[in-house]
Amino acid sequence: MYYAGGDFNDDDDVMASKLGARTHIGTAVSQDGQHWSRIEGEHATGAALEPTGDETRVAFPHVVQQPASAKAQWRMYYSAKTVSDPKRWVLKFAESQDGIRWAKAGSVPMGGAGAHFQGGVARPYVVEDGGRQVMFFEGRAEAGGRSIGRAVSEDAGATWAADDAPVVSAAAAAAAWDSGGVGSPHVLQVGDDGWRMYYQGWSADGGGQKIGIAEAGALDGEWEKL
Repeated sequence: MYYAGGDFNDDDDVMASKLGARTHIGTAVSQDGQHWSRIEGEHATGAALEPTGDETRVAFPHVVQQPASAKAQWRMYYSAKTVSDPKRWVLKFAESQDGIRWAKAGSVPMGGAGAHFQGGVARPYVVEDGGRQVMFFEGRAEAGGRSIGRAVSEDAGATWAADDAPVVSAAAAAAAWDSGGVGSPHVLQVGDDGWRMYYQGWSADGGGQKIGIAEAGALDGEWEKL
């Protein structure tokens, strides 16, 4: 398991007074899926990945096994915030040979001009699909709206091309439970005939967060909320 955890540093340059805001990425293992033990990372904090440079937060890790031709066996996609642009999530990646020790490898080159992610990209989820990789992500518009976008890589994650429009959007009806925005996609194959996405939604009236389901016949198909 890869997860994000916050420390008790209350003097961040951009998040003063918010305890636990300076997040790191950790690793845990389990023999039965119920009882988990943390693995101490190489950093002094014990984290597998921590903020460096002008980063203030690293979070939302998603790890995929790379093709045999890749230079590293494992790649972690994660989101980061920085001092220089404190309101924007940026997508980055790290690589590892063993899934325990990680080396940061830079930002994810996201191609495309869709307005739904020009304000930031967070919470990536990557699926292998017949030699290509398909990424679903939480896109943030400059105006602040959140939706779920999709991008495809044909070269093992070296470059990405994002759709011009989101695949799942906030509900148009103001009273809907997910009218305020959608994000945090997790995508699973359902049998041989389709795909299911679990996502998080927010109501426009501040009524809280809930989990929704959408389905599609193919990863690059149309997604329909259930």
